[in-house]
Amino acid sequence: MSVSLIQPTGQETNMARHMEQTLRTLFAQLSTQYRWKGLDDPQRESIAEHMFKQNFFCQLMLAMEQYAGNPHGLDFYRILACCNTHDYGEGPAGDTPRTEKTEADDDREAAAFEDLMDELIPDEIRKYFPQPLDRSAPENDINRQFWDQCEQVGYLVYSSFEVANNQNHQQCIDGHLEKLLQSKFSSVHWMLRLIGLAPRPT
Repeated sequence: MSVSLIQPTGQETNMARHMEQTLRTLFAQLSTQYRWKGLDDPQRESIAEHMFKQNFFCQLMLAMEQYAGNPHGLDFYRILACCNTHDYGEGPAGDTPRTEKTEADDDREAAAFEDLMDELIPDEIRKYFPQPLDRSAPENDINRQFWDQCEQVGYLVYSSFEVANNQNHQQCIDGHLEKLLQSKFSSVHWMLRLIGLAPRPT
């Protein structure tokens, strides 16, 4: 179901109700499915919890980049839009661990995302809701690079908290930290210092 921003059809009220129902269904899916399905970890968070926290850290890091004068010319809307919707496809499909994810899993998530956006977004602005950056932008795209590192920072915040509470997440920290220490983004280094994983400048 979709409506036009330009040509009134009389279906606008129905569309708003349809959006509400679709989002309620999606939130229920994201809230009751846990990340990394199939892994036996009692501390796993729901997909909704991950997205909620990731949105906060993404905005926080973008604020740091803005404070520094946005030296890399980041497209804040593109990054925040990606952060807000990047796991929508996992509502219907679930979240498979990256080390186990197949091309078929990626295709299923991408198709679920497309179906949701087609359901929710009027045609004239549909282009402003593209696939997440890791699916729609090349690896050398500065916005994708920032988003990839922002998401990794989110993993480190979560894992560092669990390590402090005697959970075994050190492997996740070790897997991301070396690359992030080489980051070009000042916000990444600030976050690593905040987590306690990088030296403070002298």
